[in-house]
Amino acid sequence: MDIPAKRSDVELLADAIDGNPDSFGVLFDRHGKRVLIHVRRQIGGAAEAEDIVAMVFLEAWRARGRIRSVDDSVLPWLLVTSNNILRNHHRSARRYAAYLARLPAPAVVPDHAEHTVEALGQAHHATEVNRAFAQLTARHQDVLTLCVLQEMTVREAADLLGAPAATIKTRLRRAKKRLGALIPHLAPTHHYFTEGVSR
Repeated sequence: MDIPAKRSDVELLADAIDGNPDSFGVLFDRHGKRVLIHVRRQIGGAAEAEDIVAMVFLEAWRARGRIRSVDDSVLPWLLVTSNNILRNHHRSARRYAAYLARLPAPAVVPDHAEHTVEALGQAHHATEVNRAFAQLTARHQDVLTLCVLQEMTVREAADLLGAPAATIKTRLRRAKKRLGALIPHLAPTHHYFTEGVSR
């Protein structure tokens, strides 16, 4: 079936709820790249990020009858869902790392690639921000994703997250403060994490 690309997310979602996978495919084509960019901000591996994006859209298909849209867009819901899946991913990675830590240490091998550190310098700050972001609570990650990265208003985020606007505004202020405390030397550069909340 040929689905017009100009149809709104809400219309496509309604068709998907009725069991039309082609409409859901249009949603994937429309938002898959944005979700991938969001995921790759938090993990480096391209293949791993693509696996997580696939999990996000699988969950979206399963939960298509419960997806909330904001201004006729399902992207915010997809991004919050990706945060949830990433948190599960990080927990699994920590469990695996703990398992490896219990294994006997391998023989020490001299590092012959120290010169590559300078080549990674440009990615250093992004890595620090991503690491700090991963240390935030789920609520703080979600409110920063919606209000900072996606530039949604506090009221729009409140509608999506099912909380009063005043609660979201307070949560956003605390999330920015916490993130700024985790990366204080980057705060002047990343002022959007610490600036006031006005919306």
